[in-house]
Formats: sequence, structure tokens, C-alpha cells
Amino acid sequence: VVPCYSIWQKFYYGIGLKLYDLLAGKYRFGKSRIVSRKETRELIPNISAENLQGGVIYQDGQFDDTRLLIDLLRTSSDHGACVLNYAKVTGLSKNGQGMIDAVQFECARSGEIYTAGAKIVINATGVFSDRVRNLSDKTSTDIITPSQGIHLVFDRSFLGGEDAIMIPKTSDGRVLFAIPWHGKTLIGTTDTPIENLTLEPKPLEEEIEFILKTCRQYLRKPPNREDILSVFAGIRPLVGSSGVKNTASLSRGHTIAIDDSNLVTLTGGKWTTYRNMAEDTISKAIGIGGMKMVESTTREIEIKNRNRLEIKSLIAKDPALAEKLHPDFEYQKADVINSIRNEMAITIEDILARRTRILFLDARAALKVSRDIANIIAEELDLDHDQIELQLSEFEALAKRYLV
Repeated sequence: VVPCYSIWQKFYYGIGLKLYDLLAGKYRFGKSRIVSRKETRELIPNISAENLQGGVIYQDGQFDDTRLLIDLLRTSSDHGACVLNYAKVTGLSKNGQGMIDAVQFECARSGEIYTAGAKIVINATGVFSDRVRNLSDKTSTDIITPSQGIHLVFDRSFLGGEDAIMIPKTSDGRVLFAIPWHGKTLIGTTDTPIENLTLEPKPLEEEIEFILKTCRQYLRKPPNREDILSVFAGIRPLVGSSGVKNTASLSRGHTIAIDDSNLVTLTGGKWTTYRNMAEDTISKAIGIGGMKMVESTTREIEIKNRNRLEIKSLIAKDPALAEKLHPDFEYQKADVINSIRNEMAITIEDILARRTRILFLDARAALKVSRDIANIIAEELDLDHDQIELQLSEFEALAKRYLV
């Protein structure tokens, strides 16, 4: 729901979203429509009613990015892909003609170094793309302009209904949304240029305050700082000139760059266009690698989501595995075991951040269940006391970054 606080906004956004319907064509989820002040309040009970003129409804999709990624990797593995986890690229080898023909990588758990040969190497490492490009060419210039976006998670009551809120233009020109997500309310986002890249970006204080301040403008009972269950940040790998101050203006489209050593770098893009990104990149790689172009066979392949069936099978064999990890979430002990056995999870962080989403949904709840998770990991992977205590210490430090 796009709340409108003037008659002009109702028609402006109403016409704009009708064009959105036309562009989406047969792929749209449903028709947009203008709704009255009364219906807007019924859909979003917590919306601020002062000067509210009504709203515009449009329909969009939602997915769990981590779950889709895991299912994509497992489906790829079924069709012959070799999938590695905790493998850090440390170098690129070149043949006599100066073309890249192998990648060196280190197992982050054992420290062992391996080499994988290849006709073509594709660099799809997101915000770290420039670091890999520098392994190929020490004189390469950066093409990534990183932009940070943060999200705050609150109790579901701060929406009050089943529908989401979208504010197309906040006080500083950004878009803000509040959506139902895994039983909570997710509010975001920001668009902040950053310089220092880390695997765990930290939300800035001004970003948190911006979202809370904007919430106060649009919600009848806005959340306060103490209501935040979790706060997390992500970094967008936008393509643009370094030093750009307004990353919100940069394109979210993807770019493919090929250097003199035939390293293919895919940058930019977004989840909604990932198949198109892959198609463009593979076509480029086939061309420069002198390989035969064949018709794609992946369009109709079903992305398999087997984890629910696997979890049911585990519980059928051992009903004790149906026990919930935490009373506020549906995740069970069987989720943990299945993630370890079938989804390459080996740490507490893997389980609570990237197989379940408890860390992102409620950081205090994640800390509360971390030792239970550690005990299951220890049993499944035969880890000793020191190894588990190290994992617990590392996870506690990580989880504190999700608290305010």
C-alpha cells in the first residue's frame, strides 16, 4: 500500500502504478487500484491518519534470498556443478600467452591450498569484484561503487495487518518500505556510500535514526530504538565512478567487463534479473573461450526445495527432532541437522544466519539458542570442546553487531 497524503499523490501514484501493470504484462501479480482513506486504514491499521487521503494498492513478490541461493546451489549440484563452501580465492594463474587458466583457492577451515583449472574464469564476487580483478591485473582501476543499505526488524504489531507499506519518496528522496517478513516487520532501507568493505558491514547510527525518524512520520504508533529486534546491513555492488556521493542515482543494472587476461567480471545487477545476468555472462564466456554455443537447457529446470521433505523424514525417524529451537520461531532441531548434512553448514553462524534466519529476525533469540545449536554441530561434525567454545565466542561477537 502506498499511503497518500494529498489528492495529487493519489492520482500521481495511481497512474504510475497502472503503467507498472502495463509494463509487467502477463507477469504482474495483480492489478493496482486506488483505495479510500477508510480502506487504507483497514489495510494498514497503524498508518498515521492525519491528512491521509487514501492510498494505492499494488502487488509485488517476496522471497527469501538465502533459501533461493541454497536451493539454486543444490539444484546446480544435481546437474553436475561442483559446489564449494569456505573456499577463498588467493591467486590466478596464467599460461604462456598471458591468459588465465587456473584459480588458486584456500580452504578457510583447514588452510590447505588447491588449484582448479579452467578455460574461462568468471568473477562474480559482488562488492569484492575489484579485489579479484586486481589479482589478474595489478594496475586495474576500481569499477565498483559500494552502497550500504540497512534494515531494522520489529515485532509484527508495528504493521498491524498483512499488507506492506511503501513510501516512494522520503524526505531525502529515498524509498522506504515496511513489510511482513517471517512473522516480523522489516523496515528499510538506506543508500549510503561507503569506502571500507567488510564481510559484516555495520549499520551507521545516522542510518538507524533516519529509518526511525521516517517511521514517526507515517506510523500512528511508531517503533522506538528499544523495539528493534535486529538490525543488519548489506552492500550493493553498484557500477559507477569512485567517489560518487549519491549512490541512489546509480544504475542497478549489471555490467560485464573482460580484461586483457580474459577474466570475465560480472558486477551490479539484482536478484530479479539474475537469470538474465547469468545468460549474458555465459554467452560472453563462451565467445571469448572459443567454445561451442548451445541452446540453454536451464529455463525449464525446477529449482528444487527439498529441505522441508528432508526435515519431515528426519522427524519421522526421530520425533524428538521436532522440538522447536526457540518458542518464537517454527525452526526445529531437524532444521539444524539437515543444514549440516545436506546444505554445507558447519558453524553456528551458518545455521542461525544463512540456513534459518533467526539472527536477522531477533538477535537476542539467536544468542539464546546458540549453545543448543553448538551442541548439535559438535555431535554431527565430531568437534571438541575448544572448537565449539571458539565458535560460540565468534558468534557472540557477531550477534552483538545486530543489536543496538
